[in-house]
Amino acid sequence: MRHGPYHIWTRKENGKTVTRSLSKKQVDICSEYMQNFKKLEAIIEEMKKISIEIIEQAKHN
Repeated sequence: MRHGPYHIWTRKENGKTVTRSLSKKQVDICSEYMQNFKKLEAIIEEMKKISIEIIEQAKHN
């Protein structure tokens, strides 16, 4: 019986969850990509907040 850690990649594809097991080598290759994606998501969320603030301020002028 194998003991962890287990490296799992889950995503949505056509509304369904797809799960894949990754090798250690695949994890090493993809980890930087995943970190960058999380940073990108944070930037997009900040941009949304700024856009809302700008729109709300314009309503009061």
